[in-house]
Amino acid sequence: MIENPNNQGGNSTFNLQNNESSNLIDQTLENILNKYNELFKELKILRENGDKLHIHNKFDEAKKIYEQALDKINNFKIDEISKYDKNSNLLNNIAELEEFKKNLYGNLSICYYKKKEYQEAINIVNKILNEIDHDHVLSYLRLLSWNIEINNIDEANRIAEEIKEKFENNEEILKKFSECFKKLNDLKDANKNIDNDNENGLISNLHNYLPHIFIGGIIISATIYIAYKYMKK
Repeated sequence: MIENPNNQGGNSTFNLQNNESSNLIDQTLENILNKYNELFKELKILRENGDKLHIHNKFDEAKKIYEQALDKINNFKIDEISKYDKNSNLLNNIAELEEFKKNLYGNLSICYYKKKEYQEAINIVNKILNEIDHDHVLSYLRLLSWNIEINNIDEANRIAEEIKEKFENNEEILKKFSECFKKLNDLKDANKNIDNDNENGLISNLHNYLPHIFIGGIIISATIYIAYKYMKK
């Protein structure tokens, strides 16, 4: 049987192209992994420096360091890694990077909280829950406790209900929120008592002033009557 030389050449070209493509992918993967390793070394140094400043209550300086680290992560093209989703090392790196990002945002939120910039701190925690980890328990704890602290009862109540619904089948997690739930209930009761006291005070003041209003009305009426009689004369 005579082999077709054209077919043989075609197969050789096809195999060559496959090899070149495979080598290109391997080279790309290696480049991405090298970039990732360099990035992670930088991030660890930045976080350590930020944490040192944080511990010494230098929150403004710590914020800048954390934000610098987050910029580096956000500028790193994670989408390039996700193209090679069959590579378990890359997938692990993506998960590791997301965890690091979550930690940095958490530290950044605490800096804003310590500076009493509560709304910005709350916004960052919401960012973690909305964009990185929808079930991050520590972020939920911060979100609930900080809203309670600034007396934002309606929002705190909404968050508490969301937590109870999300973790209704996990008693261990719900136990972590028990102190916050108690503080929220105490706060709601305290506000109810204030409202009741204000209402009772208003009624009491009205009762106190009624006799004076009544007497004043009599005096005014008598004055008008005398004036009228005098004018008729």
